[in-house]
Amino acid sequence: LLTLGPLINLTPLASLAGLIFVIALDLIDTKQIRTVMRSHPGDRIAFLATALGSFFLTLDLVIYLGVVISMIQFLHKARLINVRDMVVNQDGEMIDVVPGLVELSATLHCPEIRIVHVEGSLFFGAANSLTNALESVLRESQFRVLIVRLRRAHDLDYTSISALKQFYARSLGKGTTILFADMPPEMVKVLDDRGRDPVFDSSHLFP
Repeated sequence: LLTLGPLINLTPLASLAGLIFVIALDLIDTKQIRTVMRSHPGDRIAFLATALGSFFLTLDLVIYLGVVISMIQFLHKARLINVRDMVVNQDGEMIDVVPGLVELSATLHCPEIRIVHVEGSLFFGAANSLTNALESVLRESQFRVLIVRLRRAHDLDYTSISALKQFYARSLGKGTTILFADMPPEMVKVLDDRGRDPVFDSSHLFP
C-alpha cells in the first residue's frame, strides 16, 4: 500500500462500481429470501419494509424500521392469552376439555364449578385480553365457583394485577367465587397482598 498506493488513484471509477456490484450480489442470499417469503406473513412484512426502505432511507433508519416492525409483531403475539376449559378425571388429575375425546360422564364434573387454564405472558399488553377472556367465561354459563389455573402464566406485572383485582371484585359482587390455583410461588406473593387495602382473600390463592 505504501509503494503502490498512488496507483490506486488511477483505478477507473467504472471498474470500482462494477466491483461493488459484484460484492453486493454476493451478499444477496436468494435461498434465505425464498425461505422468508414462504414463512409467516409478519416475517414477509418486516423483510419487504426493510428492503424497500433501503431505497429511501439511510442505513441506520432502515435498521431501526426493521427492529420496530419486529417488536410490534412480537408484542402483538405476546399479548394473546390462551384460556381453555379443564375438568378433573377419575384419577384426580386436571385434563383439557377436548370435544369428542373427553366425555364429561368420565370426569368428576360439577355444574356449580368451572375450571379454566390460563397460559401466556401476563404483561401490560395482555391485560385487556386476559380480562376479556375471563369475563367471557363468566357470561357463558352459570356457576358459583371459578377456578383459574395459572401454572403456565408468567411475567405478571402491575397492569395485569390491577385487571385481575377488578375482575375478582366484580365476580364477588355477582356472587361468584374466584379461586386462583396452581400458581408459581412468586405469583402467590404478589397477589397475596396483606397491606392496607387487600383485595384478594388469601384463602382463595393456592400455589
